[in-house]
Amino acid sequence: MSLEPLVLYYRLDYMAANGYIGTFWQWREQNDGKVYNADIDLVAGRTQRAVILTILATGNATNDRALWGSPRIVRAGTTPQPMTDTSTPQFTPLRW
Repeated sequence: MSLEPLVLYYRLDYMAANGYIGTFWQWREQNDGKVYNADIDLVAGRTQRAVILTILATGNATNDRALWGSPRIVRAGTTPQPMTDTSTPQFTPLRW
């Protein structure tokens, strides 16, 4: 029995003050064992009320494991502070 390849989308959405949800950025990913960095300019959505990190499965998501690793928002012209993660990762599967 062969497993289907994991294919999913990472998406960065925003919510405007009027409730509209739009997409800043989207990335199609599959299980190739590589790690990718994204540097997204949020200036185009400067009227946003909230930033939404989304992961969308393209098929059955059973046993899929995908995550956003150390997401952060940094003001242009500043140096990001190093992050020290002292938390213990928690995984809670969603039951739809």
